[in-house]
Amino acid sequence: MKNLSNILKKIKGEAIDEVVCGGSNGSIIVIITENSISLTIDSVWRLTNDNTVLVSWDEKDNSTKSNFVKELSKLENDTIESFELSSFYDITLKFKSGKTLFVLCDINKYYAECYDNNWIICDESLNYCICVTKELREKFEVYDPSIV
Repeated sequence: MKNLSNILKKIKGEAIDEVVCGGSNGSIIVIITENSISLTIDSVWRLTNDNTVLVSWDEKDNSTKSNFVKELSKLENDTIESFELSSFYDITLKFKSGKTLFVLCDINKYYAECYDNNWIICDESLNYCICVTKELREKFEVYDPSIV
């Protein structure tokens, strides 16, 4: 069945294969797991370890050689141990390393910029994505590598 709950359950225990961030991506993060599940985050986020913020969406320097990219790249080969999804579609990912990624849905229907989604999770093997829209609704889409 193609729904958000099922695709989120699949990421538990997944190793992170690649993190795409910084440079022309700005503060947008794409996390790709070993089994081709991708999470694209357009909204506000922060990465912590032991209640210390390591990096967040509003870093002044998100160039490819910055602390921004350095810290997020350390998630590669880490494993997602658990996740939590709030009633507002905020998501918390906890990693084996002890790090936690908090994603807060701040993109709403009044958002003036071009973003339509807070975050998108895709399962390439099943050819579908679930988007959390600026209206805080789930939207089904057929998988398209250009949106990841």
